[in-house]
Formats: sequence, structure tokens, C-alpha cells
Amino acid sequence: MKKLLPLILAILTANFWGGCHSTYSEKKLSEQSPPLLRNSSRIYVAIPFDASFKHTVAQNSGKQTADALVLSFTRNTKAVSSSKYPESLSEALDSARKHNAEYLIYPVLLKWEDHVTEISGRRDRLEVRIDMIDLSNSTVVYSEMIDSTGKWMGDGGDTPADLLQQPCDNYVNSLFRHIETPSAFR
Repeated sequence: MKKLLPLILAILTANFWGGCHSTYSEKKLSEQSPPLLRNSSRIYVAIPFDASFKHTVAQNSGKQTADALVLSFTRNTKAVSSSKYPESLSEALDSARKHNAEYLIYPVLLKWEDHVTEISGRRDRLEVRIDMIDLSNSTVVYSEMIDSTGKWMGDGGDTPADLLQQPCDNYVNSLFRHIETPSAFR
């Protein structure tokens, strides 16, 4: 038993500290690499329809998702616009063209699970598919899946919306080439 005690303590410690962090994963669904965007690229982000969980609509989940993507894109380009209301794909394509965008970012909420983790022990979950559509030929040029799981040990009040910004930032940063200027040239 004395030999097992350190192992048991190590497992409990790992579970405790591992439960204090949210986890994020991004999975590329496209075989091809994403197009490299410039800071002058014109982007239109559609608002997806709200997700539902256990027959209840997660109000404003679509807008929160689009807002996180818009924030991530505005850190890289000034030419980003978004819809005011949820749009179908055909509506979003029309709106993006009216805004003279080069690319349409079309997110689809697949999972939005908001649990009272502190009581149930079930973590919040978020799953979003993001399609990038080239408006010159209306084809999906890149698609990625974001999967996020909330903290197990938290202070309460977390929602799936809290799981959006980090993976959205990772997704958008992968689309832009960031060139560091050597300090000697600054």
C-alpha cells in the first residue's frame, strides 16, 4: 500500500490540475492548405444560426461565435465585416459579395453544451465547423473543426462562449503569414 500511495497522489494531482484548464483542438477538414491572407484581404463573417442543446436554443450563440471570429480577424486585417442576423449559406454569399469581400467565413455550430459543471461534473463543450469560401468561384477553399472543452474545476459561471476566443485566434492566425522584422531594421 505504501508503494501505491505516491502513484495515487500523482494521479489525483494530475486530475486536479488538468481539470483547471480548458482544452482546445483544431482539426483541418480540408486536404489542401488554407490560402495565405494579407492584411488587405477583405473578409465577411456570417452569423450562424443559434445552436440548441437538449431542446433549448442557446440564445445569441451564433452572434457570439461570429463576434469572436470578427475580433480575431480585426487583429490581422481592417477589412472585415459581418452580418447583422443569422444567414443561410446563399444569403451569406450574397451579403459577402455586396460587401466586396474576397472570402466568406461561414461558421456552423455543431455543439454548444452548457452544463452546471460544479454540480454535475460535466464540462461545457463547443464544436464549430468553419468553412472559408473564395467568393471569386464560390468554392470552399478551407475547412476546419474547432472542438473545445471547458474546465472541470472552475469558479462557476463559465459558458461555451468562454471557449471561443482562443481557438478562433488560433484559426485566424494560421491564415495569415506573420513576418517578424529583425530588431536591427526597426
